[in-house]
Amino acid sequence: MKTLASIIGIYGLITIAGGLIGFFIAGSTASIVMGSLFGFLLVISALAIMKEIVFGLYAASLLTLILTGFFIYRYIATAKWMPSGLMMIISLVVFIITVLTYIVKSPKT
Repeated sequence: MKTLASIIGIYGLITIAGGLIGFFIAGSTASIVMGSLFGFLLVISALAIMKEIVFGLYAASLLTLILTGFFIYRYIATAKWMPSGLMMIISLVVFIITVLTYIVKSPKT
């Protein structure tokens, strides 16, 4: 679980950095607000996963699913690889990792 927490934490920091870059390059207030919000929540989820609080895994999965959907929408709307295409791929990979971790860690019935 520590590896997953590290992945989620790094993804959260990338999200924060992306929001900052969007603000400074494009002047987008929405980028800095949403990037900081989602990044902060992802870092909190990573800390919860590190402490083996199951809700952290659920929160991280939901947050990455929302971000994946958003960046798919942005990529389709703009057809630009940077930043929407790259973040779409990163978000999808992190979402798949969280779901696979949940499947592997869930109790067998």
